[in-house]
Amino acid sequence: MVLEIKKVLHFLISIGGMTIMSIYTKRIISNSYYHIYNRGNNNERIFYNEDNHVYFLRKYNEYMSDFIRTYAFCLLPNHFHFLIKTSENSELVSEQFRKFFKTYAEKINWQTGRSGSLFLKPFKRKIITSDNYLKRMVFYVHYNPVHHKFSESFEDYKWSSYKRILNPQKTNLEKEEVLGMFGGTEDYVLFHKDLSNLKEINEFVIE
Repeated sequence: MVLEIKKVLHFLISIGGMTIMSIYTKRIISNSYYHIYNRGNNNERIFYNEDNHVYFLRKYNEYMSDFIRTYAFCLLPNHFHFLIKTSENSELVSEQFRKFFKTYAEKINWQTGRSGSLFLKPFKRKIITSDNYLKRMVFYVHYNPVHHKFSESFEDYKWSSYKRILNPQKTNLEKEEVLGMFGGTEDYVLFHKDLSNLKEINEFVIE
C-alpha cells in the first residue's frame, strides 16, 4: 500500500517526465528563456514597503543586467516573477542570483529583526520552450496581482512591468521585443484584456 502511494505521489509531481524538483534545480543554459520565480520562506512577506521594491529592483539590475535580458516581472508581497533570457555566460547566472538574493535578504533581515533564509531554496526556474509559451507567460506574470488577489486591476498594479513596457522611456526591459511578440502596442493591450488566455496557461504554470 505504501509503495502504491509513493508511486502515485511521484506521478503527481512529475511534469513531462521531469520531477518538479529537477525543474527547480536543473542547470541554467545559455541563450534560453526562463521563468524565474520564488516566494518567502513559510510564505512570509518579502516586501514590506515601497523602498523594499525599489531596492530589490535596483539590486536585481546591479547583479543581473550583465548576464540576462529581462522581458517581464512582477513583485508581490510574498513572491516574485521574472521572465528572462540568458546570455552566453549562463554558468554565472545561478551564482549571480544567489548573490542578489543574499544581499536583499540581509537588508530585510536587518530591517525586520529576523534571521535566517528569507527565500525558499533553491529558487525556481523553468525553461520556456516556444514563442507561444513565452507570450502567454508575459500575460501570466502581469496578471499575477489579480490571480493572487493582491489587486483588483493588473493594469494599475505598480510593481509589475505591464505599464513600464508601454512607456517608451529606455530601461533594462526588452520593451520593443515584448511588444513585437504581440504584434504591437494595441495587440499587447488587447491580449492582456482577454482573460480566456488564463485557461491556456494553466499547463505552463508551476507554483
